[in-house]
Parts: sequence; structure tokens; C-alpha cells
Amino acid sequence: EKAVVGVEALSRFVSDDGAAAELWFAEAAAVGLGANLEFSALGSAAAAAKSLPENLFVSLNISPASCLDPRLPELFEHIELPISRVVLELTETVKDEEYVQFIAAVNPLRDQGLRLAVDDTHSGAGALSRMVHLRPDFLKVGRNVIADVDNDGVQRALAACVVDFAE
Repeated sequence: EKAVVGVEALSRFVSDDGAAAELWFAEAAAVGLGANLEFSALGSAAAAAKSLPENLFVSLNISPASCLDPRLPELFEHIELPISRVVLELTETVKDEEYVQFIAAVNPLRDQGLRLAVDDTHSGAGALSRMVHLRPDFLKVGRNVIADVDNDGVQRALAACVVDFAE
């Protein structure tokens, strides 16, 4: 049976220059305010999600750097969305030297029901080995994995590899 099980909250900014949200977040990070903007966006998304059916999870984009911010656990004390309905979707790769720190920061939240998603998963060996450490709950597969799977046996095998890995 097909059913909607979750939604993704995305930020959009109204500006005269039409700058994409990624630019706003990058500029905030460049001046040391990245976590502040991300936490504000997460809070707004959680408030907007209050009216959604209780069975849906809400995926919220966050950088690994903001996951390391000591204020992250406090965020879940102040939003009205239960942590069990939250999926934090990592917007970039966790740096190799930050894995231990990252896992130590998110595991207590995962123990409370928080889930992790990795965006733009690809099939490279390095990416797959990083997934072993992160153990995400969701893998968002990039077009480079699924493109032409209906016509190309090699591409189909590659996609099957990612599916097998996820299982």
C-alpha cells in the first residue's frame, strides 16, 4: 500500500536578488551564524508542522556543524514537535575527523527517537563506508544512482547495490 509517511521542510527566502536558500545559509555560516539560522529555520518548520497529521515525520535540513553545536539538544526542548517525528537530514558529509564527535552529539538524541537522513547518497565506496559509521535511518538516493536504471544493466546493478546496502 502506498502512503505518505513524511514530509520535508524547506526554507525559502524572499529577496530582491532572488538568492537561493543555500546562499543565505552559506553566508550565515561564513559569518559564524550558520547554526543560529538553521535552528531558527528548524523552529519555524516545527511550528508549521503542528497542523500535520501526527503519523507523519518531518525531515529538517541541518549541517553536520550545527549538529555539533551544544544548543542542539535544547532545540528539542523548545519545539512543539515530538523528537520521534523529527528526521534530521544532513546537508553535507560529516568530516572524517569529526565522526566521533558527531556520533557522540547525535546518539543521545537518537536514543530519544530522533532519526537521521543522508541527502544525495551515491554509490562510491567512500560514501558507503561513511554510512557504516553514521547508520542513517534514511538514504536519499541521488539521480546519479537511479538514472537510466530501466535501460542500463550496470546502472541497475549499481542501484541494487545501494538498496542491498540500505537493507
